[in-house]
Amino acid sequence: MGREADVGTESFGALLRRYRGSRGLTQEELAERAGLHAQEISRLERDVVRNPRSTTAAFLADALKLDEREKEAFVAATRRGPASSAGSPVEDSESAQRPPAGLADAEHLLASMATDSLPARGQLPVGSRMPLAPNPLFVGRSDELLQVARALLGGDTTVALGQVVACTGLGGLGKTQLAVEFVHRYGRFFAGGVFWLSFVSADEIPHQLAACAGPGAMDLAPAIENASVEERAQRVQRAWQSGVPRLLVFDNCEDEALLDAWRPPSGGCRVLVTSRRAQWSPTLGVTALPLDVLPRADSIELLRRYLPDLAPGDLGLDAIGAEVGDLPLALHLAGSYLRAYRANVSLGDYLVEMRRSDVVQHASLLGAGLDDSPSPTRHLQSVAQTFALCLGRLEHERKVDRVAIALLARIAYMAPGEPVPSDLLAKTLGEVAPLARADGLRRLGAVGLLEEGDGWVRLHRLLAQFVREERLDPTAEPAVGHALLDCGREAGEGHLDGAALAAVIPHLVNAVSAPSCDESRLADLCSATGLVLYNAGDLLALLHRTRGDLPTATIVAERALAISEQALGHEHPRTIRALNSLALVLLTQGDLAAARPLFERVVAINELTLGPDHAHTAAAVNNLALVLRGQGELAAARQLFERALSIADRALGCHHLNTAFALNNLARLLQAQCDPAAARPLFERALAIRERVLGPDHPDTVATRRALADLAAEGNGPAAGG
Repeated sequence: MGREADVGTESFGALLRRYRGSRGLTQEELAERAGLHAQEISRLERDVVRNPRSTTAAFLADALKLDEREKEAFVAATRRGPASSAGSPVEDSESAQRPPAGLADAEHLLASMATDSLPARGQLPVGSRMPLAPNPLFVGRSDELLQVARALLGGDTTVALGQVVACTGLGGLGKTQLAVEFVHRYGRFFAGGVFWLSFVSADEIPHQLAACAGPGAMDLAPAIENASVEERAQRVQRAWQSGVPRLLVFDNCEDEALLDAWRPPSGGCRVLVTSRRAQWSPTLGVTALPLDVLPRADSIELLRRYLPDLAPGDLGLDAIGAEVGDLPLALHLAGSYLRAYRANVSLGDYLVEMRRSDVVQHASLLGAGLDDSPSPTRHLQSVAQTFALCLGRLEHERKVDRVAIALLARIAYMAPGEPVPSDLLAKTLGEVAPLARADGLRRLGAVGLLEEGDGWVRLHRLLAQFVREERLDPTAEPAVGHALLDCGREAGEGHLDGAALAAVIPHLVNAVSAPSCDESRLADLCSATGLVLYNAGDLLALLHRTRGDLPTATIVAERALAISEQALGHEHPRTIRALNSLALVLLTQGDLAAARPLFERVVAINELTLGPDHAHTAAAVNNLALVLRGQGELAAARQLFERALSIADRALGCHHLNTAFALNNLARLLQAQCDPAAARPLFERALAIRERVLGPDHPDTVATRRALADLAAEGNGPAAGG
């Protein structure tokens, strides 16, 4: 009874001192367990702080592992203070403004973190170590910030203990800036504080941890700043293993081993990583959140932060966003340059300069106009240097890195910023085993040079230009050309269609638009591209509908013809192919008047060089007949279709697929001339060939069967079965 009476009259400080002594703990050890400062423990035990918060008491009770009776007395003691003499140094409440200190309250605070709308920027908890201020020019990224918040929270704070979230992507995307913004909006929800560490140098990490131990940060023990770096770092690591929710930011963490070594193995810390590394070992439990370029509207808004006098609808701002591929670092540099030299360089002049030069090497993207302006993230302020830093991590001495460099060089010669199908990339380096190629791609992802999706890879347009200028592999451009020629051949043979064909078209168009000293290969590429675009049909229209309805196929085919005529002569087989490709494109676009003289030239040259009974002559005669039919000259078209069929029968045989095309075309003309009796046996022959060669479900087979059904519906004989 007497002991209980003593407990009821003891001050909080006396009670804390007695409980701590009975557990054999020093003030420093209790502070580490409780996630408090050792100096706070000292002030509490000396009754300098007379009325600590109940949450502080609860936090200490958890650390001391008090039973229910002891905890009740402990909390009750917070409501009474000692009899102090006048002049005793007494504080009515904790002098430092701190977030909730009790573990339950701290977890409740974290659980209240908004994940459906962004909170405003706020003050960080006392003791935080955050060297970077919020950026007043920051725009957009609301969805990404909320995504990070949801991932760190995990939906259940007990499940999310030790959660590691990595914002990944190419250098210059603004990963660090996103983390800075997250800290200043969400840091206050982490009761134990926010601790920002740069992982650029592995040797500096222990020193940064040691800085978290002393005054102005966690202040883990009196005069702890006099302890060794190793001891201070170890104390911080032990403190971070408590249950207190803290936010640790590992900026520029590219090495999985460093993450594994320095993240707390247990406790309530959440870790936010920024990294170029795209893929992480499953054993690390990292949730990777890839960061993309800015939406164009946000790019324009960012530029207007530097040029506020320009309207949001200014077309020049949109054009700059397009030129730099909406890369945040490039937009920051472009905006800084234009602001610095606005009196000397107009928006229009700047765009002309950008388009005339290699964009990556333009003075603006190398940091001109920045003078001594500090970087908001303390990172490099040059696009080329940022890319070079990533590329420098690949070593020619390593076989896997040599494969990675070869793949990188080949991707750079594809259409900038467009997804490259994995199958197409494999064609460019077929001499390397598939698993070795896969290892090379993983290396590119690990150093932040590659974006990889399901069946495709991609480089940012500025990075692609940078890599081309580096001339990493002289065999890259020819290898890409050969692979694209294979695609053109496969498309012409009907083996490449649909979505796979659509994915290849941008790269073919890019290849024929790029300067080349190999006129022969360029002519072949142009011909292949023209045929691919022709075979794409409606796919081509869909692809270019959002690109100003430019007649891309016609432009490419015209270039192919001009190159072939100049390099090879008017009657060379490649020239005839290019001439035929252009005529086919014009026919597809409905320009019959322009297509007709070209097909007439093809027929005349084939007759002269190959003979009147050659299969290529039959194809040319058939194509000319299609034009005449479209122009309403049915009688003349019938004669040509009959001639084409006669040649095909003799040159290819009565069972060849091209013979079926000739049969089908003549039958359709006869049907249009109201001669169904003559049309039906031709359709039947064509159907038999197509069913045997193409199968019963091929679109051409189905179309011929439907034509026969139409004849039957008109009362001109039975429809073909099947």
